[in-house]
Amino acid sequence: MKKWAVVGVVAAVVVGVLLIGKYQDQKYPIPPDGSTLLEEATHWLSRGGHAWVRGKVTLYDSVDLGEHRYVLMEVKDQLGMLYLEKGPNGNYRMAGSGYGSGNFHFEELEENRQRYVLLGGKNTYFGIASMEFEMDHKTYPVEIPAGDRFLILVEIDLPLDPDAPLRHVELDTIRFYDADGQDITDQIPWNGIRPWDGSSSVTQK
Repeated sequence: MKKWAVVGVVAAVVVGVLLIGKYQDQKYPIPPDGSTLLEEATHWLSRGGHAWVRGKVTLYDSVDLGEHRYVLMEVKDQLGMLYLEKGPNGNYRMAGSGYGSGNFHFEELEENRQRYVLLGGKNTYFGIASMEFEMDHKTYPVEIPAGDRFLILVEIDLPLDPDAPLRHVELDTIRFYDADGQDITDQIPWNGIRPWDGSSSVTQK
């Protein structure tokens, strides 16, 4: 009896582990390689009567920070961001999104008491080679990688009050430069600092 009892306990444990794994795979269906991300993102963005987004979603670069992944995307021609959370199985799930008419995305983030600025944008026709912005009167220069779209995570200093809430980058401190180092800021169409301002599609968190 004892032998069969042990076998029964082991079998129950195995079944339990398999069920937990299956549950985690259902709750966090996006593998680290992002192979199902487009499908999951389209389903997420299609909720609430937004079925028109099907076939209109384009994914670009992503960056990881702690247990979160940020993915630059476009819905039709509107720039936005996908927010993913990492699960105990190493996969990800959708946690939020936003998109709108702007050409650039600037967002301050915090992870383990360190601050960052997430920079994303369109660069198809603008010829941006570098940029800079200010936070707490300190200037941060950033090289922009070649390509039609870019997404960069820039580490910044903590504010004077490390418990201060997350802030927005001040628009008038941002400067864009071409490959020759010429200031082309006045030639860049902004259409708003945050891509999703005024958009009803905001679902972050």
